Amino acid sequence: MEEESGWRIILPAATSAFSGKGLLGSRPAPIYEINPASTGAGYLSKELINKMIVGFKRIGRTLTDLYVSPEDAADIREWTDTDIDPVTRREIFQAAGMGSIWNVTLHELQHLGATGLYNINSNSSAYGKFIADAGDLYNQYTLDNANVTSADGTVSSLGETQIIGFDLSVNDSLVMPIRKDYEAHDDPTLLRVQKQGFFGWEEVGFACLDSRMLGLGVIDRSL
Repeated sequence: MEEESGWRIILPAATSAFSGKGLLGSRPAPIYEINPASTGAGYLSKELINKMIVGFKRIGRTLTDLYVSPEDAADIREWTDTDIDPVTRREIFQAAGMGSIWNVTLHELQHLGATGLYNINSNSSAYGKFIADAGDLYNQYTLDNANVTSADGTVSSLGETQIIGFDLSVNDSLVMPIRKDYEAHDDPTLLRVQKQGFFGWEEVGFACLDSRMLGLGVIDRSL
């Protein structure tokens, strides 16, 4: 539940325009995608990662961590020596497709990707926590080729998937204040059915104070 609550803060923040206050000017949502006609489109490419690195630097931030799906990790393992130099390619193979590139640490997350629970899907999808509106718009993110999933989580029409970038060099934006620590209690009613268990409560809050530390990369898997 805490993980889902966290992503319900992250994805809306990464897809909404920033209304600056004081010295910070307004700017569009931090969304990055490779032109479908350009090299590096349709898969997790070094071009997309490089574009996100530049985008972060332009607003005074640094891309330090990138969360990707298992399919994205597979794309990295298929990079050839025309994509990256032999030394970096060897390091990627030794790290099973993860590790880091250009000082950006890569993390594989099961719930991202076309079949992932946290992918932003088409309005006609019956699976997932993040569904676009009737015009396939999710905040300021327009899905050109939306991913469509069935109720059982299978993909009925392969489309756009997202990767999430973070600047974790400073911890000044994503916060989780705990109002009340988790407290657990034994559940005596389970003894009647020869079981043991517990229940409890916790009160927490989630917030993104500054969306400049977030970035959304889009991969159109329909290409």
